[in-house]
Amino acid sequence: MGNPSIRWVCLLAAVMVFVGCQEQRKRPKADSLSVTGDLPVTEQAAAALEVTGGLDTWKQTDSIDLSVVAAYYRSDGSSYLTEHVIAIRPWSNAVTVSSKEPLGLCQWDLAGGRFATTEGDRRQDVSGRQVSPRDMAEAVLLLVTAPVRMLDSTARFEQIPDAVKLEGTWYKRLARTWVPDPREKNLISPYWSNVIFYQRRAGGLVDTVLLTGGDDNAMLAVRGFDYIPASRTRAMVPTKMEIYRTDARGDLKERLVQLDVR
Repeated sequence: MGNPSIRWVCLLAAVMVFVGCQEQRKRPKADSLSVTGDLPVTEQAAAALEVTGGLDTWKQTDSIDLSVVAAYYRSDGSSYLTEHVIAIRPWSNAVTVSSKEPLGLCQWDLAGGRFATTEGDRRQDVSGRQVSPRDMAEAVLLLVTAPVRMLDSTARFEQIPDAVKLEGTWYKRLARTWVPDPREKNLISPYWSNVIFYQRRAGGLVDTVLLTGGDDNAMLAVRGFDYIPASRTRAMVPTKMEIYRTDARGDLKERLVQLDVR
C-alpha cells in the first residue's frame, strides 16, 4: 500500500505544479525584454526611453492607468464630451478603454492584435465619433508606449532620410516594418499597413505617430503634449493627446479627438 504520508505529499506537489502551469497560461504574453532585459536597444530607442524615464523605469512599469476627459468632434462641428478610464499594459502591448455612457457601460479591449467589445454595444455609443473605438485605442497605445514599441522583436525601424518640421519642431521619422517570427503559429498581420514614429531631433521624444490603414483605410496622426510621470511609475506620459485626420503626405487636417488626462 505504501506510506500514506508520502502519497499525500506527492499528490500535493502534483496539484501545485498543475496550478502553476495554469496560472502561467492565463498571464498575457509579455515582451521578452520585460523578463530578460537582454534585447538589443537601438540608438533611437535608447533616446526615446531615456527622455521618458529610462529603460529601468519602463521595465518596472507593468501598467499605466489614465483617467481622461475625451472630446469627440462631430462632422457637423459639434462635440461630445465623455470620460474614459484607460488601462495600458506596455509589455503586453495591450489596452482597455472603459466609459460610462448615458445608455450604459462601454468597454473595449485590445491585446495581441485582437480587438473586442467586452461591455455594451454600438447602440450605447451616442458620441457621433468620427474615429472608431479600435482606431482610438490603437493610436493611444502606440503613442504612450512608443519607447517600448521601438523594442518589439517583430518590428524593424528604418529612418526616413529627410527630417521634417512640424509646428516649429524638427523631427526624425522612423518607419516601422513588420517582421513576422516564423516560429510563431497563427500570426496576425498588423492592423496598420503603415506606421511612422516622429522622434524629436533634439531630445529624442516620440510625441507623434502617423498611422495608415485599419478597417476603414484611415489616415490618422496621434500627438502627445506636456509629458509628466504617470501615477505609480516614473515613466513619462502625455497629459494631452489629440488624434487628427491627415492627407496622403501626413499633413494634419481635421482634429477628431482630444484626450485630457485628469
